[in-house]
Amino acid sequence: MERDHTTRADQPDAELSVGQFLGVFWRGRWIIAGAIVLAGGLGWAYVARRGDIWRAKAELFVQSPRVAAGGLDELLSTFGVDNVAHKQAHLLRSDLILERALEGDEAAGRAPLRGSPIFPESVPEIAKVEWLRGRLDTSVGQDDEVIRLSLDHADQKLASDTVNAVVDTFAGYVLEQRSDTAKDFLDRYDEEVTALQDEAAELRTTAETLIAAHDLDPEGLVLHRLSDGLRRAEAELEETREQIEAAEAAQRRLADHPPDTPVLRAMARAVQELETERTLLRSRFTERHPAVQRLELAVAAAREQLELEQAAALTAAHAELEFTLTTARARRERLAERIDTETARYKELNRHYVEFLELRQRTAMVQKLLETRFAKIRELNVARIGTEEQAFGVEVRSRPMPGRLENVSGRMMRLGIAVLLGAVAGAFLAWLREALDQRLRSADEAAGLLRLPMLGSMPHVDGIQGAAVVDADGRWNTDRIFSEAARSLRTQVFFGLPADKGRVLHVTSADQGEGKSTTIANLAVAMAKAGQRTLLIDADLRRPRQHRLFGLDQVPGLSEYLSGHEGHDQPALVATTIENLTLLPAGAVPPNPAEILNDRRFEELLRQLGRDFDRVLVDSPPVLPVADASILGPRCDATILVLRAEHSTRKRAKAAKDSLDRVGARVLGLVINDVPQHQGYYRRRYGDHGYGYYVDHYLDDERSAAGGVEIDRSSAPRRKRRTQSGAARARVKVSE
Repeated sequence: MERDHTTRADQPDAELSVGQFLGVFWRGRWIIAGAIVLAGGLGWAYVARRGDIWRAKAELFVQSPRVAAGGLDELLSTFGVDNVAHKQAHLLRSDLILERALEGDEAAGRAPLRGSPIFPESVPEIAKVEWLRGRLDTSVGQDDEVIRLSLDHADQKLASDTVNAVVDTFAGYVLEQRSDTAKDFLDRYDEEVTALQDEAAELRTTAETLIAAHDLDPEGLVLHRLSDGLRRAEAELEETREQIEAAEAAQRRLADHPPDTPVLRAMARAVQELETERTLLRSRFTERHPAVQRLELAVAAAREQLELEQAAALTAAHAELEFTLTTARARRERLAERIDTETARYKELNRHYVEFLELRQRTAMVQKLLETRFAKIRELNVARIGTEEQAFGVEVRSRPMPGRLENVSGRMMRLGIAVLLGAVAGAFLAWLREALDQRLRSADEAAGLLRLPMLGSMPHVDGIQGAAVVDADGRWNTDRIFSEAARSLRTQVFFGLPADKGRVLHVTSADQGEGKSTTIANLAVAMAKAGQRTLLIDADLRRPRQHRLFGLDQVPGLSEYLSGHEGHDQPALVATTIENLTLLPAGAVPPNPAEILNDRRFEELLRQLGRDFDRVLVDSPPVLPVADASILGPRCDATILVLRAEHSTRKRAKAAKDSLDRVGARVLGLVINDVPQHQGYYRRRYGDHGYGYYVDHYLDDERSAAGGVEIDRSSAPRRKRRTQSGAARARVKVSE
């Protein structure tokens, strides 16, 4: 059955998933919690220090008689607003009103605000107007145009007294200003009405004179009749022109086609009959025969008579056409003269009629202005007759009273805002910390960054790094979970690199301390347990470790063989206590590891060992610190790059992958090492192996991947055990 070998690395780069996004804030949860606590404490301290705040609010409606611009409206227009209610709201907070409120009015019974305790001691006398304006708030309702004035303060009585004082000052000022300007408006309207009446009389006189002088009618009927006559004359003129053209065409046709009348046709038939009879006589008699001669005379006479008749008919036709042309041309001249005369008259009348219409329109406009002014005069007269407060006053619909003010402290709201701001700041700090942290956070991130498939992950086990792989009894000395992860990695390698495609596998890492030596040692044991004849070469000639992991001697080893030391003609292969597993130690640390590994003798050794063993695993130094891994990569059939969870960085991992690509190494995939076992978040991020149920058919899959070799089941109990549920079923597709 065909297996799906596609992995996340084969897919296009995905955006940050919801789990990864939430993980950023989970890792920074203590930063967020601290920011929330700090912001909440500061918010509580601010609210406690500020105390209760009360809002004194009044509602006013300014009654307007809708007079023309002037007086108070001219004053309000200086504030730069057009709407009446908005003008009044601006006036309410103007220097004029606030100065009057500060000074008070003894006659009206308004106490001055200048000495009110509402002003802090730090506010000088000259700045009290600005201080008060900064705390007064005005708004206008969109539907009712009611002006709302409010002031927030900790003392209810002071806030109420201040708002009431400003409202009373404003109402008094409006009443005073509008009462004083009413008479001025009446005088101005009387003058305007007189001037408009004189203008209207003059316009009517001019219109009557124009009608009498030019015989105009107000409805323009004369112009309509004259226009209809012109249209009829133009139609007759066009018809006459067509008659003239037809007669001239008939004259031209007479030259080529003579007249054809019934008389002429009869005479032509008679001539033709005589000529026919003459032809018959000539066929019987000679030309001198009396009968022939008589007939000749008759034909000549008939032909002469026909020609005379034709000439007479042509003369008559010419005379008739000439008469027709003369008559039509005379009518054309008369019509053209008539049209010119009536057109000139029409233009003159039309010009006078337009002038008359303009006069009538101006008269109507003046009359409308007169009606408007009369209406204003009637309105102002009513205002003067009625009470001034009804006509011009300010209707105070509500006043603030101590004990009934609204508490606008908003303690809970301010505290909630402080907590929210703290959470936002904490989230930002957590995100900033995450952005500055270059460590690889997930298997998907590593695979997407390097565009490599994930072969597996090795779990974190305390004390596993650097510990011996085999115990004193020669058994696999490792944690059960770690060994099962190694088996899962072995399965992935079997599918990614079948034996017929390559046997020499190079394992390296980006930097030192990422666990590559422990990973390759356990992978070698897992392959040997699967019945594969496995050779592990310790090619890390700088810091060799494999001999320690297996409890063997370091010398002799690879360096002695490659250096050609005496007595080391063959590589010092050492059998381990694990069946089917052989080790080639590193040997003594040479002064020139890179030059030794770059020798052709090592390349030939790899080819020979690849033929002698089913699998050859090569442990090398990290890629970035030294050049050894770059030398070994191209000489092996495939390379596995080991990265360490929460340790390897994006920059270093990418640099290692690029370095291997530049030298032509075939990178099989990635292994993430040291993945935490008991933190569900990390297990999901680095591959949720879960090390769940290790079922027998998983082992059967490994046997088939290993080419039918029997797999060691000694470490797998008969009952179901926790195993790698994810990686054991994933199949890696590696392009050849």
